[in-house]
Amino acid sequence: MKIVMLSAVCLWLVFAVSGFASLALEIIWFRALVMFVPATIYAFTMILAVVLAGLRWVGHCGGVWWWVELIGRRRLEQHAGRIRSERGRERIHG
Repeated sequence: MKIVMLSAVCLWLVFAVSGFASLALEIIWFRALVMFVPATIYAFTMILAVVLAGLRWVGHCGGVWWWVELIGRRRLEQHAGRIRSERGRERIHG
């Protein structure tokens, strides 16, 4: 039970640190953009849109990886198991 609680706390800590880092980087990027573009609501909107698009892209890639690695591997193993059992039946009955 302690291990589960410790890993849950570590997971929340990782989420908090990554969220803080992304907000801090967004402010740094906005300050860097202000050197080239006037500081308007449009400049901030552009930075926010890029950050959100990046989060969406990373989430999509993570979802695709999860689907291919976990779900796809299970389906492949199930399919391979069916093929092995069919070949075994062919040898017995064939």
